[in-house]
Amino acid sequence: MTAARQSAGAAPAKGELIASRENQWLKEFRLALRGGLATSRGLIGVEGARLVEEALRSGLHVEALLVSASGERHLERLRPYLQEQRRAGLRVLRTTDRLFAGVADTETPQGVAALVAPRAASFDDIVRSPAAGALLIVVLVGVQDPGNVGTILRTGEAFGATAVATCASGTSGTANPHSPKALRASAGSALRLPILHGVGISIVLTQLRLAGVKIMAGAAAHPGRRTGRIAERRGCRGGTAL
Repeated sequence: MTAARQSAGAAPAKGELIASRENQWLKEFRLALRGGLATSRGLIGVEGARLVEEALRSGLHVEALLVSASGERHLERLRPYLQEQRRAGLRVLRTTDRLFAGVADTETPQGVAALVAPRAASFDDIVRSPAAGALLIVVLVGVQDPGNVGTILRTGEAFGATAVATCASGTSGTANPHSPKALRASAGSALRLPILHGVGISIVLTQLRLAGVKIMAGAAAHPGRRTGRIAERRGCRGGTAL
């Protein structure tokens, strides 16, 4: 058992009110939401009724659900998904609106947030052909704005994207697709799609070619700026990558 798990184990039981900002659960929510970082156990912060509902509905493991006094109005919306998650160990925690605002990333919090284990993905996962339709992999290279990352994921999924890889361009990395701003901009796509984050572009391109993926590239319209776009594969040994 890790130290983080031990300290979190001292948190209130399910449904118990958290009344101190020094509570371990609130520290983890603050790190994941306001800090935009994964916790020591690899959990990401998801905030807002719609995104929390998407996390619950997507079958991801939800470690903890934090609800403020004003956010309890959203519990009825989430109730259909809570029973199964409770069987898997979900902790439902309540706190005050003031303490919730201290961990939230948004200016006007809805009063509901969750700590979620993101969908794990390997390269084999992202090149595995879906049951129906073509394989379409979105590859982002040096896209630093998290809002742009989320928007590209949302658009890519709308056009049938099946997976995502995020890569650096020289010294410019791609923003974390699981950061709060990227999650909001993706409208849940970052929770639904398998994502391989932080892999070298040369490695990704080599693996795509070995997998028979046809690669296409897209460049920014403005001189001096570069941005990555999409990777796709069609048929058994064909495909496209941007």
